[in-house]
Amino acid sequence: MKLIAFDLDGTLCDTIVDITDSLNRALEGRKYPTFTVEEVKGMVGKSIVYMCQRAMPKGHENDWEPVKDDYYQDYSRHLVDATRPYEGIVEVVTELKKRGYTLAVVTNKPHAHAVAIVCDLFRHHGDDFSAVQGQASKFVNKPDPETMNFVLTNLNIDAKDTIYVGDSDTDVIFAHNSNMPCIGAAWGYRGEKALCLAGADYIAHKPSDILDIIDSIEK
Repeated sequence: MKLIAFDLDGTLCDTIVDITDSLNRALEGRKYPTFTVEEVKGMVGKSIVYMCQRAMPKGHENDWEPVKDDYYQDYSRHLVDATRPYEGIVEVVTELKKRGYTLAVVTNKPHAHAVAIVCDLFRHHGDDFSAVQGQASKFVNKPDPETMNFVLTNLNIDAKDTIYVGDSDTDVIFAHNSNMPCIGAAWGYRGEKALCLAGADYIAHKPSDILDIIDSIEK
């Protein structure tokens, strides 16, 4: 194994409060109903377009784009108000880097937001990660493998030498579409059952389990 690639939201960082707050401010500004954190958990992971489309009330299904634009601008100002790495994840990243693995973040979060969060919340301004790739207009969103293939090409690493860590069924499908196994992060927004149903190859119940799983694969 050479590369360990991570999802961001619900895997490396608990971002849901800031996402919910920004979405609700965007909705309130347009006089639309708002959502709880638990409700927003079911909307995230695919794209902000998907989230904003899901948030629109009946009769306004086609009016999502101004909400998306308002959300993007608001969230850009509130990326790390409440967002933090999950307990133990920084230590796991540090240990993996110490062991000589290349690390990457591959996420459906907009690219600028992903880079800013990683640089703000991880060691050395995020330099432990050799690549951070978020959603950009030139890529199809996960679970299409385009973003992973782009990262693999830039890092000159094969999919067979890579494992992906994510918290959703989209992440599991993405990993398999990219021809690599997936470690399901059970602490994230979908939970163990959804990960198992999606066919996750391994389940990590806490971040330190990632180290144990990789140790077992390398034996």
